[in-house]
Amino acid sequence: MIESYSDSHPFLLVRLADLFVLLKSSTLAIDLYRKAQGILSSKGIVDSGLDTFIQKYALQVDGEVNETLTKARKSSYYQEWKPTKQHAFPTNLPQLPPESQEVKERWQKLVPEGSIFFETYLKKLAIETNHIESTFLLTEASTQDLVRRGISEGMVNYRPESSLQDSAKIKSILNDTLVSSI
Repeated sequence: MIESYSDSHPFLLVRLADLFVLLKSSTLAIDLYRKAQGILSSKGIVDSGLDTFIQKYALQVDGEVNETLTKARKSSYYQEWKPTKQHAFPTNLPQLPPESQEVKERWQKLVPEGSIFFETYLKKLAIETNHIESTFLLTEASTQDLVRRGISEGMVNYRPESSLQDSAKIKSILNDTLVSSI
């Protein structure tokens, strides 16, 4: 709807901007208010109340944004690493959802522990987990070989942009990841 009517209905833009204000998306609201102001101005309509509101609100939002940026520059976004087993996952909660046991039983029937599928799945999961965390980046051929032949037998070929480029360390990390996922 906004794509169809925004250029000809400044009232719609102002109402939508009001909703963004309620949703605490001030910068988006300012953009819509200014777009409505521009449409009115192009039609020769001057709304001094709207102009004054936009000017005051824009100053307020600019102040809030600058304050947030100042705080962000002083903050540290570092989180200390801890092994996977130390994280609080749903299985560590005092009470699991009632359906969890049924899901677990069905999964175990479909894929018993120790099956080829289960082992292959865990190897692929270990590699992808480390890709997502940007620990290292392997080539697709290397990923397939490690999944097919195993961590100790498979070849490790990392991509040029990989932050870790030591095959022995990569295999060690993969083995640690596998141990923690069992």
